[in-house]
Amino acid sequence: MATLEKIRSKSVLLLIIIGVALLAFIIGDFFNSSRSLFGPGSAAAKVDGVEVDINQLNNRVNDYSRQASARGNVDNALVQNQMLSAMMAEQLAQKAYDELGLKITDEELSDIILGRGKDYANYLLRQQGLQIGVAEFYDMVTNPAQYQLGAEEASAVRQQWAAFENQVAQDMLARKFMGLLGGTLVPNELDAKAAYADINTTYTVEYVVKPYSTMANNDERFNVSEEEIKKEWKENRSLYKLPEEVRTISYINVDIRPSEEDLAAARTMVEETVADLKDATSLECLSERPAFVADRQTAPVAAINDAAVRQFADTAAVGSAAVLSNFNNNYVLGKLFSRHSAVDSVCVDMVAVVGTPATVDSVLTAMTSGADVEALKEINGVAGINDSIWVSAHASQFGAIMNSLQTSPIGVAFVADSLNQANNVPATLMRVTSRKAAQPIVDVAVVTTAVRPSENTIFGLQDRLQEFIYANNNAEAFVQNAQKAGYVAPSARVSLSTPQINGLPDSQNLIYWAMKADKGKVSNIFGDDQTGHYMVAAVTDVYDEYLPATDPNVHAQIEAKLRNDKKAKAMLDELNGKATDVAGYATAMSSEPSTVTVNFVQPNPYLGAKALAAAATAGKGAVVGPMADDNGVVVFRVMEVTEPVRPYNYTQDGNTYSGLFGLNALVNQGLLNAIFQSDSKVKNNLPKFYVVPD
Repeated sequence: MATLEKIRSKSVLLLIIIGVALLAFIIGDFFNSSRSLFGPGSAAAKVDGVEVDINQLNNRVNDYSRQASARGNVDNALVQNQMLSAMMAEQLAQKAYDELGLKITDEELSDIILGRGKDYANYLLRQQGLQIGVAEFYDMVTNPAQYQLGAEEASAVRQQWAAFENQVAQDMLARKFMGLLGGTLVPNELDAKAAYADINTTYTVEYVVKPYSTMANNDERFNVSEEEIKKEWKENRSLYKLPEEVRTISYINVDIRPSEEDLAAARTMVEETVADLKDATSLECLSERPAFVADRQTAPVAAINDAAVRQFADTAAVGSAAVLSNFNNNYVLGKLFSRHSAVDSVCVDMVAVVGTPATVDSVLTAMTSGADVEALKEINGVAGINDSIWVSAHASQFGAIMNSLQTSPIGVAFVADSLNQANNVPATLMRVTSRKAAQPIVDVAVVTTAVRPSENTIFGLQDRLQEFIYANNNAEAFVQNAQKAGYVAPSARVSLSTPQINGLPDSQNLIYWAMKADKGKVSNIFGDDQTGHYMVAAVTDVYDEYLPATDPNVHAQIEAKLRNDKKAKAMLDELNGKATDVAGYATAMSSEPSTVTVNFVQPNPYLGAKALAAAATAGKGAVVGPMADDNGVVVFRVMEVTEPVRPYNYTQDGNTYSGLFGLNALVNQGLLNAIFQSDSKVKNNLPKFYVVPD
């Protein structure tokens, strides 16, 4: 940002030309920073022995957080987890590129950026919000003096160019890799014909279903024993294999919010402040009220974005003050100091000039004489032109020239901005080409305050939670007594790859504590009034290689599956042979038959995968069932098989297959990184960089 401030001081026009470019590339400028949140550089993670450096990781986190903080609160721990995953994916991808011998030569890079591929390079710049083309950007790098860039500024631009080159090179490598991979996933005739048949053949089916949910779970016939659950888990334990160690925790989260007493005190303070503002001719009355933040500005009423503030500015009596809104304990107050009518919208030509005072004078003369844009471009010393742009005379950057914008004769040029007012070199020149009619202008102050919890509230919540921990210092007591103490203590699974506990921000330190703690341990309190909540947790179980059958979710999943199997058997024993058609079975099931048209990509929730597969092989007119399906026992008759309307086409149907099962499917479903990682050893070292209280 220091670079942008220096450029802004030199010329309003130069800021318009290159400011956006420099700001946008801050996001990518993480290649040369040496900052670290955690001290000396080390491996944040290892992917097959290749390190992801903690300093580079922190630089990415800092850069992203700096940009995102303008849009609201940022959970740096969550961002860090996301960035680490991205960098690990890059390492895995680079490993694959290296093994395949994929490289980007200097000639290829130059050609894609400045040669045949420059349209694509310009597209990438536009995607990042830049207002200049790649040729102009490159010219800034190679000819910084032309843009009045000092050594520090030129160095920043070169770094940003290097970041852009790296981005383009990585994109080209990815495209090369995808091209090779796509060549190995070309569908054969059988694949294409299968996709053609599955999608374009439809089955109109009359069916009746008896859902498993219609039979009571507490029926003794459907009891599921622990031995049965263990046996089912053992036979299918591969489904529960873990990529890394997992802990189950029970946790309590206490939001730090203002108490009723805090809210009442805030209302009183707001009422007193509004009363003082009504009698005030300045904002001096806020000097001893640091909780109230004021923004006073002179602006057109029409330019005020906030609807409540705009209405107040447009309709309130001069001198009045009022509460404009109160949402989520955030008060907005308004004070109207004055309202008058003045010119604001002005159309101008802006010209940046570099040279001697005589050069500036010659350009001033030419502009006043009516020279058009093309003629001005031919004058020596003209560095850039923005013509016919509308500006606000009351904009803060035009404060020094507001009067000139409002009163300067149409077509007469004047010096708008200069680093050296004595010599007028370099300078930005302006001429007004037209003005819109005067409009209401207000001097208005917007005062905001957020109700915060008092110290009594903050420490009271903490003390009460601490008392609970002292009284329940093991996992069993923690879980059993949380509800009695007025707390909710849900469970969660966590691992080193878990960014947050059930979406709670600033919870990663508690995760790292849990990954180091013994089973049964209860944590200290994590969080404070800055994070906005307190958290404590107890480690209830530790899972190493597999999620066990005793895990509550696994146990419930297996129990439900086995119970439905028993319900299916009972239903089939009762229904088999009771009828010969769908109508007869509908009577036996006390249900109504339905009709649906399906194919293999448009299943019906009551006609599951098993029934759909049976329908495809049954043939027209066949009655199938009773059979156990996904959600109940079903009987159906294939009423019609509609063959594809259009003929088979290998190109079209091969592309369809690729979209469902080939390269496009891998990309769209985010499976490529999982494939890269399947044969790689990944070690996450982040917890060792955190000092977590025992």
